Amino acid sequence: IGVVEEFLEVVKEITVREYLLGSEDVYRAEFSLATLAQALDTNRQYLSQVVNQGFGCNFTTLVNRVRIRRAMLLLDDEYHYGHYSLEGVAEMVGFGSRRSFSLWFRRFTDLSAAEYRRLSKHLRPRL
Repeated sequence: IGVVEEFLEVVKEITVREYLLGSEDVYRAEFSLATLAQALDTNRQYLSQVVNQGFGCNFTTLVNRVRIRRAMLLLDDEYHYGHYSLEGVAEMVGFGSRRSFSLWFRRFTDLSAAEYRRLSKHLRPRL
């Protein structure tokens, strides 16, 4: 591909990244490739291609990576979210079931969410 086409691909990847990291939409259970395509004013096939080539994974994996990243932040924030159950955290970040949340959490961290929560408590600095 030419320089212009390559530049446009990079711009689209940046746009996708900014949307996923900056929008609360991704944390809704019904968020989908179609939702993102509509928000970015593009079609699903092209967007899927951008995600696959630009991020090295499919759309579902990318979205769940973002969701698990947020879940980790919530689990680390004991002051504000320590009273939430794991199901509550899963729901807050867009997972429809604890099972799905647990599978994806372990896939990205090699720990269960409960193990992560316990571990992070012990690793936090005491102020």
